[in-house]
Amino acid sequence: MSFTILRRTFNYDFIKLCRYAYILSFLLFVISIIAIFVRGGIPLGVDFQGGAFIQFAMESPVSAQEVRSALEKTAIKDIVIQSIGSENKEYSVRFANEDIEGSATEIVLRSLQEAFPDIPVTIELSETVGSKVSSDIRDKALEGLYYALLIIAIYISGRFEEKWGVPIVITLALFLLFILFAKFSIPLLYATPLLLIVTIALFIFGRLAFALGTIFSLLHDVLLTSGLLIVCGISFDLSIIAGLLAILGYSLNDTIIVYDRIREYVKNEEVVDVSQLRSVINKSITSTLSRTILTSITTLLVLLSLLFLGGNLLFPFALTITIGICIGTLSSIFIASPILLLFGIKKEDKTPIIIDHNGVV
Repeated sequence: MSFTILRRTFNYDFIKLCRYAYILSFLLFVISIIAIFVRGGIPLGVDFQGGAFIQFAMESPVSAQEVRSALEKTAIKDIVIQSIGSENKEYSVRFANEDIEGSATEIVLRSLQEAFPDIPVTIELSETVGSKVSSDIRDKALEGLYYALLIIAIYISGRFEEKWGVPIVITLALFLLFILFAKFSIPLLYATPLLLIVTIALFIFGRLAFALGTIFSLLHDVLLTSGLLIVCGISFDLSIIAGLLAILGYSLNDTIIVYDRIREYVKNEEVVDVSQLRSVINKSITSTLSRTILTSITTLLVLLSLLFLGGNLLFPFALTITIGICIGTLSSIFIASPILLLFGIKKEDKTPIIIDHNGVV
């Protein structure tokens, strides 16, 4: 006998709750923007900003102010010191290393040994990245996220709308636009958002409802997860990008399952207007809700283990995916599917469903 959380007779109007989900997302976005201003910008790790990141442990407790005083006697400037744990024995330091002669790790170790000669110091982690390399890594990370979204949108269009030609033409146009941006030396930091806006506009023009629902849903997941990481004070590095890409895959899987059920019901039932489409969307979400809840709970159990037992190195990655799964589960229900009501979909025989926008709630 199969295990289910919800009764088969359970049915709920999820579309009615969309407005509350939008309000919650908007409030979280506002909080994220405020956090960016409060923190003086988006906190970037060594991978994206350049500089040195060194984590060390001391056998006896030492205050953060004493550590700062010891390091400020060197040529190191603009030091960011963070205590790890509550025993004042483990610290991480972050600083730009462009003007430092010699190894940053050796300078930190030597200055600590001179300041605390009776306390053994152990370097646990050391990373050094130049400004040019960090800039290239940042650009490649943005480019990777953008192309991940684009390829996903192409797949969704072909999978659910049987439209491979339109998204391929859109991709070629975007590729030419990308070359044009490169020719005029427009930085990827600015070119990527512009490409994303053009992509959404082209998919709207092409009336690719399933692809648009997926793009908006995944964008919501990435931006909101990033915003909440900023609120938590997490610096962005390659591990965060890896976490965001993992979120794209997880959220996409959830969305595809709901979309597949919607397409199945539209094919088998007489759906000709927005009210019937709304009923089909609610029915599809309800029929997959047990599976969604079980998958999310089992995945979160593993991630909670990583959060509390994985150590400091895995914590940012685990936190990113934990936040992303919670947000992605909600976006699959309240963003990806309801967007179909705005643009309409077609049945297998290409008969369009009439969409009256005045009736959309």
